[in-house]
Amino acid sequence: MSYVDGIVDQPFDTAESQDEAAAQKQMALDVLYRVGCQYGVKDADMVNLCQLANINFNELQNYAGVPA
Repeated sequence: MSYVDGIVDQPFDTAESQDEAAAQKQMALDVLYRVGCQYGVKDADMVNLCQLANINFNELQNYAGVPA
């Protein structure tokens, strides 16, 4: 497989790529939620962490966390 030459052995699977992106977003939300709750991180600092993780801070505020 050579992406440089534009030759790919198999067709690109967009569904698999979207699933992977959704899984990464879920993991980022879980970690940010856990860190914010466990360590009492200030909102201004959480906004910066969310920007680094490419997560909308408002989405994090509405996130209920992982069910136990």
